[in-house]
Amino acid sequence: MYFSYLCRMKTIPAILCASALALAGCGHRGPAEAETGEIDSLSNLAWHLQSQEQIPSDSFIDMQRRAVELMREGGKASNPVEVLTQMGLFLNVNGDYAGSLEYFQEAADTLAARPDLAETEGAIELYGDLGRLYNQTGMYADALEANRRGMEVSARLGGVMMSDLWRRRSDTFVYLQQPDSVMACLEAAHRAIDEGKTNAGKPYLHLMVDCTMAEIIVEYPEYFSARIPWAIGRLEEAIDTLEARGEDTNDAMFTLGKGYAITGRGQEGIRLMERAMDRWKAEDDDEGTIYAMQGLLRAYADAGEYRKLAGMFDEYDAARDTILDRQKIESIVGAEARYRAERRKSEADALAAKLQISRRTTAILLLAIALALSLLIIGFQYHGVVRRKRQIAEKNLALMLDRQQHLNAEIERVNDELAQSRDKDVVEQVKRILNPSALTGEAEQDFRRAFASLHPHFLTELRAEFPELTANDELVCMLIYLGMNTDEISLSLGISRPSTNSARYRIRKKLSLPRESDLDSFLRSRHA
Repeated sequence: MYFSYLCRMKTIPAILCASALALAGCGHRGPAEAETGEIDSLSNLAWHLQSQEQIPSDSFIDMQRRAVELMREGGKASNPVEVLTQMGLFLNVNGDYAGSLEYFQEAADTLAARPDLAETEGAIELYGDLGRLYNQTGMYADALEANRRGMEVSARLGGVMMSDLWRRRSDTFVYLQQPDSVMACLEAAHRAIDEGKTNAGKPYLHLMVDCTMAEIIVEYPEYFSARIPWAIGRLEEAIDTLEARGEDTNDAMFTLGKGYAITGRGQEGIRLMERAMDRWKAEDDDEGTIYAMQGLLRAYADAGEYRKLAGMFDEYDAARDTILDRQKIESIVGAEARYRAERRKSEADALAAKLQISRRTTAILLLAIALALSLLIIGFQYHGVVRRKRQIAEKNLALMLDRQQHLNAEIERVNDELAQSRDKDVVEQVKRILNPSALTGEAEQDFRRAFASLHPHFLTELRAEFPELTANDELVCMLIYLGMNTDEISLSLGISRPSTNSARYRIRKKLSLPRESDLDSFLRSRHA
């Protein structure tokens, strides 16, 4: 069940090496490299600090927050969208999803207010990072939509960062546990590297995407068994490349160990997995450590290393409890972020509505006389349209009931003629075929909708006052309200006249009508 755990706790580094790719320059981060002012300088420095080990997150977050404050006070930045997006990214990585969302939304508002920034890499970064946050908070449809918008901007800029966006899109399908879709996105990332603009070497980028694909193959051997040898080879290449570049190899090393283990090289695989786990422990990476423990416990069991399994289990159990507690907190934070996102959408809709009303009001004040005349004309036209719609609805309802009545009347006529026939066996067979057409199923629903469009309150008020009425009782009451007599009701419902009279009697009883009161008058006097 690694994948469900992965979706909750550990994103496959984009799956393997998202930070490595970002620093390598598949797309740049932060404001433009040229330090055109204090805001850009602070933001650039914050970005470089966050990539350094042993630097507390508070340091670069406070620095980025200061850059945002200076910008809000009127300071100039090369690209304010990038400054705000970077602040949101830092808070996201630090687990503050709600705070992250606020900055991303401010960046989106800035982008909407500054059309000159719409066709920039900063816009792509915003949509990519916003999609990541939506993934982490379970808003997968929103994540895919943000990703789509980023791809639209990328396409207009010649495909810059398109491979990054395809990898981000694959992350959504990682969370949704759809390995085939993940692989399709990664294949598209390969094509984007070949066809689009990149700021890093294409062979290196291809290797990193292959490395991600290899991780998926190893995690889902039942889906991709034939490709496991290829995956192991690419992981070995990736480790050599990352080591040569001085980059982290833990994820690749651990996954390679798992690949060795499932292909019969159990001890070699276990050694690699243990080595990766020890590095995660040294880095105080709780998520990486428990992820490694899960894989090692399975590897120990498969290899018959029961002493190692028993020795690790207590440590794993304690670490798991810590992670579960953290998950609960993150779940609450994620729920708050989702609430804020929905509230923000509602507020934006309300603001749009207010702006629309304000524009209309201004137009009315400026063109009072002309609009007054126009409104009068529109009013007459509107009432005419409403009247015509009601007439059409009434005709449709009458036509529906006429067809029903005509059909049942014809059935009755044929049955009467058959009654004169001497061949009784044939008569009985035909009568079974020519049963009256009852107003049920889809026909009943069509009738109810048509009636409700003309008389919206009749049935609602009748139910509220007389809740004991059945669905069949309601149909009879509606037909009576429409002015039908017993014969017409019988033909409309496809029932006999005695049955209609019995239904009327039951309804009178449920309505508690005295003998001197007329059922038809009582129902027709109600305002619909």
